[in-house]
Amino acid sequence: MPAKLKLVEYFIKSDTLDHVLARMTALDGFPFIVFITSNGLRQLLISKGYSDLPKSVITIRNRVVNFSLTIRKEIIDKFKQLKNTGLIRVNGSMTAENCICVLKERLSRFDISLEEDIVAIVTNFKRSPTKNDTILQNYVKAEHGKEIKLFLDCKTRWNSLLAILAHFILLKTSIQKSLIDLNHPVSFEDSDYNLITEITDVLAPIKFTVEAIGRRDSNLCIADVAFKFLFKELSEKNSVLANKMGTCLSDRIKKRRRPELSGVLSYLQNPHDDYDKITYLKDIFLIPKNDFIRKQIIKLIERINYNEHLMTPNEEEQHCFEQTESESIRFTQLTLKEKLEIEIGKSKRTIDPITQKETDLIKIIKKEMNLFENGGTRGHHLKLAFKYLMSISPTSIESERAFSTAAYIGNKLRSRLGDGTLDDLLFLRSYFKNN
Repeated sequence: MPAKLKLVEYFIKSDTLDHVLARMTALDGFPFIVFITSNGLRQLLISKGYSDLPKSVITIRNRVVNFSLTIRKEIIDKFKQLKNTGLIRVNGSMTAENCICVLKERLSRFDISLEEDIVAIVTNFKRSPTKNDTILQNYVKAEHGKEIKLFLDCKTRWNSLLAILAHFILLKTSIQKSLIDLNHPVSFEDSDYNLITEITDVLAPIKFTVEAIGRRDSNLCIADVAFKFLFKELSEKNSVLANKMGTCLSDRIKKRRRPELSGVLSYLQNPHDDYDKITYLKDIFLIPKNDFIRKQIIKLIERINYNEHLMTPNEEEQHCFEQTESESIRFTQLTLKEKLEIEIGKSKRTIDPITQKETDLIKIIKKEMNLFENGGTRGHHLKLAFKYLMSISPTSIESERAFSTAAYIGNKLRSRLGDGTLDDLLFLRSYFKNN
């Protein structure tokens, strides 16, 4: 939906008052009565040269309706200027072949052909066993050593376009020979095949990228890597279609990508990403500043109930006193050998980050980030944030799979399944597929 205009942008010198009223009421939802009750709006219209302002709601409504009828008539007149192929009289019955012949003859008068199209040629071979098996497949076997069938595209699946074009390019020599044998009027030039190849080169990396981010084990990190690979491949194509596709995808990803999740995860995965050196990727996959990353990590740690592990000084002192008292009572009841083993165990024990004396979370995360950026491993809190972000799915494909599976199991023959039974069946299906 177009963005709303400012009031002054409605008034163009060439526009009539009816045009302005219709646009403001239909496009931006101005009520009819506003033009009567709003003195400011009426003064603005007068200042723009519209002196014959209506004084009733009914008048405004009639002017808008009349303007609508005028526009409708203009559109109808434009449709009448289109080509009219006319009617063909059919006396009695007519076979399908004769009907197609008559239709082709009439369309040829307007330079329209049903056959000069990849889909039409593929359909011609797919629907004729004689043409496909006897003519086309003989050339295919001679060239490739096996049968390779052509694909038809599906209106509801965009990747079927890639399949039909890829197989058409693969079998172009066999198709050309078959069309010659069939005396087909259509012949593809080298420029046509180059255009088809250009389209397949652009659609192929897009297909593999979509499949990668739609996998069950996909996460935000895999999605970023897949999109970076896609933009790199499109930039290397150096074609008009590839540049247009790359521009549209980059604009869309900039709007949808969440730096507080993907950006922080990119940092935790690799704080020195090589893609930062590539200008067109740096603008899309921007790693936030350290202050922003630190704030987001603190939010994640607090969301993972980190506060449960923090204690006030009084609580910590009371906890240590109770723990020391209970340990001293239990220690006196042990044998010498058991006491020795306890002391040896204490010497091997490492400090748990949660039980450190320092409770300032900001200072802890700063130290862990500095260590991580200088070649060290992720600290305790960075690991928690990393695991949390790695569990986020980049798409809703998994939930769509659940709906599809539920529809497959809860079909018409099993429509009386209860919620619990259906849930159990879905769980078992997922379990057996994963094992």
